[in-house]
Amino acid sequence: MSEHYSSFPVALSLKSSTLVSVISDLLDSLYKHGIKRVLVINGHDGNIAPIEMATREFKVTHSDVKIAVIEAWWDIVRQLLPKNTFAVWNGLGHGGELETSVMLSIRPDCVKMMFAKGVVPDLPEHVQIKWLFHELTNTGSTGDPTKGTKEKGNSARRVLVECLVDFLKKMDQKDWKYESF
Repeated sequence: MSEHYSSFPVALSLKSSTLVSVISDLLDSLYKHGIKRVLVINGHDGNIAPIEMATREFKVTHSDVKIAVIEAWWDIVRQLLPKNTFAVWNGLGHGGELETSVMLSIRPDCVKMMFAKGVVPDLPEHVQIKWLFHELTNTGSTGDPTKGTKEKGNSARRVLVECLVDFLKKMDQKDWKYESF
């Protein structure tokens, strides 16, 4: 769901209600094939609410399914890496330091650092502002992508994979029973 980015070319989006339906349909398909343990890993802020709605509704109607969700992989990385890993805005941003670092780690050929620039918006710490992206930045990115490095990206990927593998091992040991977690 990227409607809040639509003032920048070429932002393609699904409506939240459409994304909820798509996720629900995918969960239905998995269920029909006997898959009753699902881990959803999200990489986009606009998808958080639709994923929440779809997975909660699905769980209510299919109580035998075990669903786990990583709403924002970037939050896990920021919590697990040392506090001084990122230079600006704790690595946050749409195409900011963390995301640019991961891309430099995965596909450096897709990153053109000579075009990298961002804006750190002045947002309140404890209250969410519902914004349209053009209200925050005129560049299409936030944070500071110029501070991204391949090494930070490698570290981010490592801690995220370790976290997910550890989670899955623990869940498998407990036969995905939440009560004993």
